Amino acid sequence: LIQLFYKAFAYRFDQDPLDLFVDLCQLSNISTFILDEPYHGYYIHGRSVHPSTDVNMQKMQTNLEEESNGNLPRRGLTQKRSEDLQGQSDQVFELYITDDIKTEYGDKFTKMLPAGGVAAAKAGGQSRDAIAISRAHHAINEFLKAEVVDKVAPADVQIPNFAHKMVDAPPGTRIPPNETSILIRDSRNLWSRVLFYGIEYDLAIFDLLCFTIWDLIFQDVFISALLTYVIAHGLQEARGKWGGTNVAKKTLVDEKFLI
Repeated sequence: LIQLFYKAFAYRFDQDPLDLFVDLCQLSNISTFILDEPYHGYYIHGRSVHPSTDVNMQKMQTNLEEESNGNLPRRGLTQKRSEDLQGQSDQVFELYITDDIKTEYGDKFTKMLPAGGVAAAKAGGQSRDAIAISRAHHAINEFLKAEVVDKVAPADVQIPNFAHKMVDAPPGTRIPPNETSILIRDSRNLWSRVLFYGIEYDLAIFDLLCFTIWDLIFQDVFISALLTYVIAHGLQEARGKWGGTNVAKKTLVDEKFLI
């Protein structure tokens, strides 16, 4: 609970770590696709406006100064002015993909990998498998870029309506005949829901329920608090271990390269 109050007040005066991650993606020229459901997810537009991102600190500082002076294009998918955006994000979006894109993505993910996938390449250390995984990684990236990002016109990017803000109602518009995906501006960093960071209210309620149940069973505050602590940190350790494995599997990037 203390952590929730700290976030509510401290991040109003200091930059949110989620915003820092979005800036890091932009400086690294890395876009991020996150699917938390079969047809729903989030897209962080990390396409850099700088000529090159593989530079030293001096060149990076020069690039940032050029950007601040208005000599480079604006950051974001549509590159609109902040006055036109009216507080809406142009770098983080909710994503709704079509059935065709989901099916083709699944086919590419399974067919282009060698037998055994990432685990086989790690275990065997065979260069052919590593090359096949690298090719699959590149092909899937190009597919998502072409089918999700490049096909969505700036005018098609939607602003969340009242129902979407209140109950996360999906967009009411039909999928267009050309089968493009739907992007909705995400100014509330809803993509944090795929992290413990974004479900802290749920975790706090879970801890309270665990404490209440153990207290009803043992009638002892110390034992209840200890068991709740063990369960909470057990979930954290399990998420840290299996979460990294899942990210490595879905992104085709070896675990040793994850931060």
